Amino acid sequence: QPGYSGKPRIVINGSNAGTGTNGLVIKAGGCFIRGLCIQRFQANGMFQGFGIVLDSLGNNTIQACFIGTNAAGDSARPNGGSGIGIFGNSSGNLIGDTTAAGRNVISGNAYDGIQISPGSAGRNRIRGNYIGISATNWDALGNHGNGIYSNAPNDTIGGNLGTGTNVIADNSWPGIALDTSAHNTVIIGNSIGYVLGGYVTHGNHDAGIFLNGASNVQVGDADVLRTNLIGGNAGAGIRVRGTNATGNVVRGNCLGGTVRISTSASYAFSGSLIGVLIENAKNDTIGP
Repeated sequence: QPGYSGKPRIVINGSNAGTGTNGLVIKAGGCFIRGLCIQRFQANGMFQGFGIVLDSLGNNTIQACFIGTNAAGDSARPNGGSGIGIFGNSSGNLIGDTTAAGRNVISGNAYDGIQISPGSAGRNRIRGNYIGISATNWDALGNHGNGIYSNAPNDTIGGNLGTGTNVIADNSWPGIALDTSAHNTVIIGNSIGYVLGGYVTHGNHDAGIFLNGASNVQVGDADVLRTNLIGGNAGAGIRVRGTNATGNVVRGNCLGGTVRISTSASYAFSGSLIGVLIENAKNDTIGP
């Protein structure tokens, strides 16, 4: 779009589209969606009122979009469903980027920020997005469901701190929730409840990360650049639940206390009541 310089100039407003509509529905592969503001689509049941739906085919890219906010990214214009939905056999999609220019702001929606269904073949990459906060000043602008929900395998959420970091804050449910089919997911380098660089917390209103029967998930890494920063959430920082939640590895995460952002400064932020909570799960590894 001519004149694009960091904030969308094209607004797709669904307030007059009728109930049960979605903003964009992509059933092709290899599509590139960039620089759109998508708001106010209305739900009338399940899988409706989404900002963007990726269905059937994959390898699509969504970057620099504001979904659920105004064009400035500083106040909510909710879609009635989730901000982004990935369904069918759609896989290998890229949501976000390692640069600020490619960052999506996915906030203020009536359900999840990003929702990945069990029909998705997985292998999606979600990185460098603001999910639940504004585009500027890191103001709280939470989605009313999970920040990210996945029930598909082999996704990667995050990347290196400062480039691939998803900032996931102020959402009504967990920041990241993985269900039973979300095995072999990698969660690294995210800021969950703690707004990286903003010196403030906007905790999610439930757990920071919730593995609800998901197995063989990697949460964090021994490499400090792939650490998850988790603090200020209403529930446990990391919650692992269910007899199927086996083989998960949780290591190298900063949970409450003091997080060292650089060699020259440390910033304290509030911790959850419980750092890691394991419920009826077995054969998981916590640390080192």
